[in-house]
Amino acid sequence: MNKKQFLKKAFAAALVAVMVCSSSALFAQVKIGANPTSIATGSALEVEASDKGVRLPQVSLTSTIVFAPVLGVGTAATSPGMTVYNTNPAITFGKASNGTTYPESGVGEYYWDGFGWVTQNATKGYRLVWGGSAAGPFHSVTGGPQYNMLTTEQFDSFNAGSGGVFTAPFDAFYTVTQTFRVKYTGPTGSSGVLASYINVTPLATGTAVTRSQGGGAGNFGFTIGWSHTVTLSLKTGDKITFAAQPCSGCVAGSNYDVTDLDQTIAVFQ
Repeated sequence: MNKKQFLKKAFAAALVAVMVCSSSALFAQVKIGANPTSIATGSALEVEASDKGVRLPQVSLTSTIVFAPVLGVGTAATSPGMTVYNTNPAITFGKASNGTTYPESGVGEYYWDGFGWVTQNATKGYRLVWGGSAAGPFHSVTGGPQYNMLTTEQFDSFNAGSGGVFTAPFDAFYTVTQTFRVKYTGPTGSSGVLASYINVTPLATGTAVTRSQGGGAGNFGFTIGWSHTVTLSLKTGDKITFAAQPCSGCVAGSNYDVTDLDQTIAVFQ
């Protein structure tokens, strides 16, 4: 083998080695930060740090349905999932070709779903945080005392309800609703009244006060529906209870059966 042939074979072998190494690198997992050799099995890219974060590209988006200034085409198969941090507080909303309106939410994180930019910012508004229901009946007689109407808790976002008492987890506006049906039973031709209460016990005073009073009146033998709602500014630790009281001046021996009781609490965030 002459020198020229040897050099050709050596170059070819080196080229193959480089290609093999490059191919392995292309399919390797990548980890940045602490413990670079320890990476989760399912991670393609992993970042580990206890005092640092990942800073997304800072992009000034003009509209929620315009892919630019990000390079490329929004309809490309590789575009969905693109994530940026929008720096333009005046970004506008629009309706995309899929018929969906993409709301704007000012500065913040957005991702492209193939048709528009979807905000990752939390939107403010009311959301239900507690709810209870009971089929009943809650049976009471005329002239009886005010009593708490207890339901079976269905959900509790802040673990704030216990034993018929909801404790405000933080300062906010709360909207409270109580809905039920009441059947009046008594002498023919007479009528009855059942009063419903939403009471609040402020943490500062410890004294319960009625913040909403509703109720229903009707002839005995009939069933009517009733609902009342109140919006309250509550402080952390203030307590909400639901109560009812049968008519104190109606015909003696008359009965009241409350059924289909629903109670909900929403908070503005």
